[in-house]
Amino acid sequence: VDNPDLSVQAIHRMVKLHKMKHKGLDFIVIDHFHIIKKPHKPTEQEQFAEISRALKIIAKEENISVIVLAQVNRGNSDRKVKNPLLNDVKGTSALVSDSDVILGLYRPSYDIKQRGDTPHPAVESVVELTAPKGRRLAGAKLYMNLNWSSGKLEGSLSEHAQVDYLRELQNADNKIGGSGGSGFKK
Repeated sequence: VDNPDLSVQAIHRMVKLHKMKHKGLDFIVIDHFHIIKKPHKPTEQEQFAEISRALKIIAKEENISVIVLAQVNRGNSDRKVKNPLLNDVKGTSALVSDSDVILGLYRPSYDIKQRGDTPHPAVESVVELTAPKGRRLAGAKLYMNLNWSSGKLEGSLSEHAQVDYLRELQNADNKIGGSGGSGFKK
């Protein structure tokens, strides 16, 4: 459903109706967290916390996965390493605490271009998928190929390509200061 003014209660009703009509539902995707209709609470933090709790309840009551896309704060622009961290999730710590798994996407080639350099071909089309939170996943990192023409992530890098990627990322790091460098996570 493409409606930017849905409340959590409306989402829950839609889930129940879909499950009844189609005899099941495995997951829903909410794109994105910050456009869900906010409940009447004094602060935005309380509004986001209530939405987050309600989404967690939907997941538990309906036995489905709720995948929520959320914006990250622009505060990471002050950091040399721009990869998303848990405290970058915009607007609420409640979403972080209520989530079972949090995944972040990071494209180092973007940062390399932002500082005026040209990324090496081994780095250009790589997206890092990180899991800063999740049972059995915390700290996991997967290096994926980005197909620029389709905009799709297409499988993980081979072991050889991963070695090339990490080496070239280290070279890019060394170009701007060596040991202090950008601190790109390896």
